[in-house]
Amino acid sequence: PVLKDAERQTAVAACRFVDEIVPASPYVMTEAYIEGLVNSHGIDYFVHGDDPCIVDGRDVYESARKAGRFCTIPRTEGISTTDIVGRLLLLTQDHHTELVGASASSSTQASKGVFASQHSNFL
Repeated sequence: PVLKDAERQTAVAACRFVDEIVPASPYVMTEAYIEGLVNSHGIDYFVHGDDPCIVDGRDVYESARKAGRFCTIPRTEGISTTDIVGRLLLLTQDHHTELVGASASSSTQASKGVFASQHSNFL
């Protein structure tokens, strides 16, 4: 994942329609787990994007769907984590190429597989 769990929780908690985050929830939730969350936290719905979440051939939200407590959010056209990560990697690659090419000592570093941005004069 691009975000660590704590970062993802912070981002989701910032959504105006989110009342509470339950950390450390299992990816595949059983009927008993869902029932426990409903009773202990008063959860109305389990929400996920409209992309399929399949583990070992089963929908991870199957129990929530059966309980009538599952909702999907449609994907936002033009926003894709894959595209964002791809652009970051391209920028990083260009950044490293420029640094290695501009650095006087980069030829030795590059031959060792070290980018100029990884080299420190302080160590």
